[in-house]
Amino acid sequence: MCTEAVSAAPAATQRAVSGMAAAGHLAWLNIHRMRCSQAFFAEIYMEAVAAAPAAAHRAIAGMAAAGVLQRHYTLNIDGLGEAVGMDTWHPDTNPEGQIHLPN
Repeated sequence: MCTEAVSAAPAATQRAVSGMAAAGHLAWLNIHRMRCSQAFFAEIYMEAVAAAPAAAHRAIAGMAAAGVLQRHYTLNIDGLGEAVGMDTWHPDTNPEGQIHLPN
């Protein structure tokens, strides 16, 4: 959708012949870019929602449960760590970002 739409722009917006036409083209292009960005992020979100924990998620959770995991760095955009029972930071459950160290 996003690549074809630029070439399918009206001829008047493809060749800017005046300041008004250039401004109209830029406005159209900005709206087009915004729609493409929204579609891209919607696609990523749907992939994250459909994701399931892999063997690596379960292995890291097992290491954490056994007390042998010293650190775990993650972007945590999909919640798969929490899905296998890991205690990872999330803004909804720990908005202050407090660190919970094992005793």
